[in-house]
Amino acid sequence: MKIDNPLSFNMANIQDVLRMLSSQESCDGTPYNEMILAAKYIDQLENSNFEMEDVLNQINKMIRLSYVNLGDDLNYQIFAMFGRDKTK
Repeated sequence: MKIDNPLSFNMANIQDVLRMLSSQESCDGTPYNEMILAAKYIDQLENSNFEMEDVLNQINKMIRLSYVNLGDDLNYQIFAMFGRDKTK
């Protein structure tokens, strides 16, 4: 997610803005340490999201290629989640 960076007046990832703000001179202490921890946590969440999306894409590909059948209801739900085939 991108937000306005008050230091450069450009759009930047929220984690980058948190790191930049907390690394300024005289920015010591708990609030700034928590900003760095929040940035790390956002990175972890984004990485987890990408990994889960990759797993779902692989399942979708296996269903489309008829390698696996999870039952009509679950197959339909997975097809509905992926309006287009993102695996190509």
